[in-house]
Amino acid sequence: MKARMMIGIALVCIISIAGLQTGQEYFQKALSKERAEGNLREAIVLYQKAIEASKDEGLAAKAQLQIGLCYEKLGVQDAEKAFRLVVEKYPNQNAAVKQAKERLERLADLAWAPLATPGSLVLRKLDIPAGVPSPDGKHIAAGQNQGDLFLYEIATKRKMILKSASLENGNLAYGTSWSPDSRQLAYIWHTPKGRNDLQIWKLGENEPLTLRLDDSIEPGNIAGWALDMKSIYFQYRLHVSAEKVVKKMLARVRIPSGVLENICPLDFSQYNMKLSPDGKYLAFNMDSSPQDHDIRLISTEGCEPIVLWKHTGTDYFLNWTPDGRYIIYSGTDFSAYNLYLVRIENGRPSGLPISVYMFGTRVESAEMMKNGDLYIGSSLQGRIVCTAQIDLKTGTVTRPAQPVEAAAMGWVSKPIWSPDGDALAFFVQKNRMLTTRFHFDAVRIKSFSTGAIKEYPLDFEADAASPQYLRWSKDGKSLIVFGKKGNQIGLFRFDLSSRISEKMLISEKTLIGLGTDPGILFIDRESPGKKPTEISHILIRKDSKTGEEKSIYLGQPGEGLGNISLSPDGSKIGMYSSEFMDRESAGILIIPANPDRPLTRKEIPIFHGTMLFDWGPEGKGIITRSAGYVDNVWKVKTFYYPSIDPTLNPILIELTEDIRPELTFNVDGKTVAFIQTSNIMEFWRLENVLAKK
Repeated sequence: MKARMMIGIALVCIISIAGLQTGQEYFQKALSKERAEGNLREAIVLYQKAIEASKDEGLAAKAQLQIGLCYEKLGVQDAEKAFRLVVEKYPNQNAAVKQAKERLERLADLAWAPLATPGSLVLRKLDIPAGVPSPDGKHIAAGQNQGDLFLYEIATKRKMILKSASLENGNLAYGTSWSPDSRQLAYIWHTPKGRNDLQIWKLGENEPLTLRLDDSIEPGNIAGWALDMKSIYFQYRLHVSAEKVVKKMLARVRIPSGVLENICPLDFSQYNMKLSPDGKYLAFNMDSSPQDHDIRLISTEGCEPIVLWKHTGTDYFLNWTPDGRYIIYSGTDFSAYNLYLVRIENGRPSGLPISVYMFGTRVESAEMMKNGDLYIGSSLQGRIVCTAQIDLKTGTVTRPAQPVEAAAMGWVSKPIWSPDGDALAFFVQKNRMLTTRFHFDAVRIKSFSTGAIKEYPLDFEADAASPQYLRWSKDGKSLIVFGKKGNQIGLFRFDLSSRISEKMLISEKTLIGLGTDPGILFIDRESPGKKPTEISHILIRKDSKTGEEKSIYLGQPGEGLGNISLSPDGSKIGMYSSEFMDRESAGILIIPANPDRPLTRKEIPIFHGTMLFDWGPEGKGIITRSAGYVDNVWKVKTFYYPSIDPTLNPILIELTEDIRPELTFNVDGKTVAFIQTSNIMEFWRLENVLAKK
């Protein structure tokens, strides 16, 4: 009897624990749906299941709070009901109740009326060029190819090139901004002489009006037109030649006189700056650091920026609504592709952001018409790892580029071949909240003998911005990459079997590369100097086991070095070199990795005019890139030098321009892996965003 009772108690405990675990599982799945996938409606269903499956009041209160937050971001009034349930059903859960009451107070001030009723939104994909629509919705203005400026008439589908880009004509640098009456178009045109001119094209005219600015002024993106159309707000850089400094300014230019009126200096960097329809405020994002993507507002009468709100995610300011009452932005706080509106009153946000639409791709631009329709330019951006086969004797591509993964696109690192040539590894981003496109939290490895692709989650954050560290171990059982783990920053070895990383004991802050034996380090040391022309670089070869150091290259004062890379066989080092402020001297140097004495620039043949290069198979020869105008079109060409001799006539390789300059050859000497950039632009119209009056 006693034994039966014990078994019964145990079963009750197991059932109870199982129920608790089920509630937690539902909660975690709901969090994933909400934050990783941005699927708020499915998340709400899972949060409700977590409440029903769990007897833990604390977990249930958290789930009910999250339901309210999801409704809030969907822009529906069910959020208020959900928050009230937290207060009424779980009065003892202080933290959840406090948050729910704060949300209820803010919702009380939120005006829902300006938005269309749920279900009335209509999204249509447009078969017209992506660009900037005129306020009256009749035209699209945009750039194309290498900088043409064109005008597209929506009703007739007629496309007219206003200005063709060429070596003689120049190209569109920044554009475009419509006047409030839809009759004039402002843009920045880059001239053949290197100037950026502010030009205004009036519809029906044959030539634009050029507002002549001082040669020291380099205008940037246009923020918008004043309501009276007598001035244009824009940012510019002022080159002070005597001081050799660049100052950033916010200004307006009078039309048609071209008189410049400075508003204030900008000691911060910004992008997507746009003027409010009433001409009182400018909204923008800062890009001074990858961590700061908060939206800011400044008055046109003074330049003290105000942070509208602090977010843990990434917000991209897009535009104002035509009445100036709301700003439109996309956010990655809970969803990577969600469109929001937030009300602005007296230069401050009023109420919570309202979710307008969950978009399927990243929104690049948004222009709202007075009837409430929103024109949206979206893009699928990223990189695809590909392989191809090249006959280096002729430069012919014998097998065209093929993606390593079907239908895969995102941010990936330079691909690297395993020592036996069968596998290709590349780091990928799974978490969209990572700081930059060079930071990765997983690695994928494709076996070409089996075709299988395996993904390994990382227990650290890999940083592949410096591909010279990226490599396989000699035995093919681990990967070496620069990264961060907690407070530790340095080189990590990631074991593919255990999936555990360990930091390699390297403390050199000026490390520039590893030898084929990771114990051999290559270090860049600077000699002291008060001016840039007095500083010189010395390359050091160091044996980390013995501590022995050896100088291998002595840079001259004022010489800049970059893109330092060790050949695959560890025998040579290549680097970009340029004498101070002298572009004509720039080029690639190739030196032995272990010369018998320190070398200088004068002793080494130089590949002039080349900044980027890759090593040929096994480090034999180099691949270079050169760019310039061919038949008035900007072209990028790829060449192969079979040996390290810049006097040879290189072999032209038939590679497309969208391949990034990071090629890695397989041990077979013909199969090459690389990254191909992708940017698929689409244009949409979201109708009935604002309620009809």
